[in-house]
Amino acid sequence: MTNASMDGTGNGNITISPGNDQFLISPVNARYYVGDRVTVHGTTILAAGDPLLVEVVSSSFGPTPKTSNQAFTGVSGVVSVIEGPPGGPNTWSFSFPTDGYNPDMYIVTVSGLTVNVKDSTAFELLPRTT
Repeated sequence: MTNASMDGTGNGNITISPGNDQFLISPVNARYYVGDRVTVHGTTILAAGDPLLVEVVSSSFGPTPKTSNQAFTGVSGVVSVIEGPPGGPNTWSFSFPTDGYNPDMYIVTVSGLTVNVKDSTAFELLPRTT
């Protein structure tokens, strides 16, 4: 796995930090390689148990002619906010493999399902070289 940093710690993760009554995604870009496992995680002041929708979609995804062979690559899932340490922020995490993904820029969007909050960032997925 490539250790590209999104949060300044060198751990290869995209971090969402608390801000106002929601969360904010760090605007720093990261690079991964096809086949890497990417973990999106963060902290939030949202309540433990609040559901979050995490969507990862190729930036090239969109309408195409019927004759196009363009394949969709991406993933989505729902995760719950987990209670953090006493006096600390709550956390959440979403992990996925990139085997079979197309090299491209990917948009990561995290949104609350019961609380109206949403933010996004991007990472680059590069072809694996031998």
